[in-house]
Amino acid sequence: RPIYSATAQLQGISAAWTGGQPHFVFAPTPPPSEVRILALEPGGLRASGSPSPFLHSGTALPYTPRFSPDGRTIAYAGLLNNGVEIWAADADGTNHRQLTHLGSKDGAFPKWSPDGRHIVLQPIVTATAVRQIYVLDLDASGGGTTRMLTHSNVMGVGLPSFSLDGKYIYASTHHSPIVPIPAVPVPPGRRVAVCAPPRPPGPPR
Repeated sequence: RPIYSATAQLQGISAAWTGGQPHFVFAPTPPPSEVRILALEPGGLRASGSPSPFLHSGTALPYTPRFSPDGRTIAYAGLLNNGVEIWAADADGTNHRQLTHLGSKDGAFPKWSPDGRHIVLQPIVTATAVRQIYVLDLDASGGGTTRMLTHSNVMGVGLPSFSLDGKYIYASTHHSPIVPIPAVPVPPGRRVAVCAPPRPPGPPR
């Protein structure tokens, strides 16, 4: 049976155990829209009440929220002055802080590494409208530094996610299947390109 019946399509759905009970955070579409939190009853099989508004930053309009692996932090994309950056807040919706300053047109769908020390994102930061994959390395103060992981001229780079061991990021392009990209810092002067592996020859026509 459904846990909760929504009246609109939901995006950025993420779950964590916080405050002694399981919770979902999500945002109705189309984005940007109001992020809401839904508490579940013990056992996680039924909603405990209705979703309530969440992540009131007072600055950026939040969407695509994502709980950290330990459930203590929520990363989200925040729309401010026609630009999108990655923000974070504590799990109770307080202590908002801006994590990136890329001047991005679109930085939606931040995703955490398994150890909670990195966030991968897919912003558009140039006038060419080509997405690139960035990794945000977090520090103990709650801030972080951003590094560009790909230098691709392929349209449609996106859907990045960390592997379970955190060593790779899997991503796709408009013209290729999902490909692995090393998630380790790239040495100076070296570029990591997103490209499709060689395709096997097709049947003769």
